Amino acid sequence: MKFTSGFKVKAIWKLALLSSIAAVTCGLAQAQTVYEANASGNAIEGAAKVQSCPNCLNGEEVGYIGNGNANYLRIKNISVSTTGSYTVTVYYTLSGSRSFTIQINDGSGPTLNLTGSSWTNPASTSFTANFTAGSGNSVGFFNSSAYAPNVDHITVSSASGGGTTLNNVEITLYGWPDNSPPGNAISYPANAGYPTIHNVATAGQTYSSPGTFATDASMSGKSGELPVGQKIYVPAFKKYFILEDECVQCETDWKTKAYHVDLWIGGNPPANANDVQNCEYALTIGSVSGGKVQGGGQIIVSPPSNESVNTTPLYNSSTNTCW
Repeated sequence: MKFTSGFKVKAIWKLALLSSIAAVTCGLAQAQTVYEANASGNAIEGAAKVQSCPNCLNGEEVGYIGNGNANYLRIKNISVSTTGSYTVTVYYTLSGSRSFTIQINDGSGPTLNLTGSSWTNPASTSFTANFTAGSGNSVGFFNSSAYAPNVDHITVSSASGGGTTLNNVEITLYGWPDNSPPGNAISYPANAGYPTIHNVATAGQTYSSPGTFATDASMSGKSGELPVGQKIYVPAFKKYFILEDECVQCETDWKTKAYHVDLWIGGNPPANANDVQNCEYALTIGSVSGGKVQGGGQIIVSPPSNESVNTTPLYNSSTNTCW
């Protein structure tokens, strides 16, 4: 992770209870994709508007839905691989009782009569919807006569076991020169009892031999973005990674629920330090501004083992060549 000082600060935590981490990981097993209510491609019409929500994804939600059909939210560009039935989970904030009338692809959907106890901590509810193969699907939220709950985000899930796709994630890279201290030490080595694979940062790439990545790691006694030992797949690079290190800037970003992962690029000696850092900057995807990710990429959490892999290293330390 790059800072003005040029170093990524680590935090070493006490040994985790492995069962606690496993429980968190299992919660991501079902295939699902996250769609945020405040995404730029959505229809946010009438009095409905984006507003601050510190505990929501990216720190925002859509409120003032309802009290007339002109005031609505439609989450668009929902993509599914095959036509069929999917589970839609709505994350909403509400104190009291309100309802949504749902539209699926401009057609009828269920009415959700909901209760909640907080305007700051999202609750969730699920329903079933039929979607058509492709990216032209949408879910609309209406209430013709009264205000509806506020919407944080939704997930669309199938039973295929293909992992959880997260969109608009800031993807940065770090290596030997800007690790803190410079080198390949990691916060969660396998030989210290963590559910990881490596004892030092490693530039792997396959499902069975993933590379190291860092983020705001969660474990027993510490909440965070993803659990220690979590595998991800990064489609932009066609490589797998495993969470084995801590990233302080990622911790800062996660306070506003801005997803941020930091991938190990390598750059072990005799690599040229300037070339390594220039490659890191060249491969970075997205940035965080005002607590929100701008122009981020995609990652798959708990990915299937058969995603395609590009075997070209992100950085070749022998030839000082960037991917």
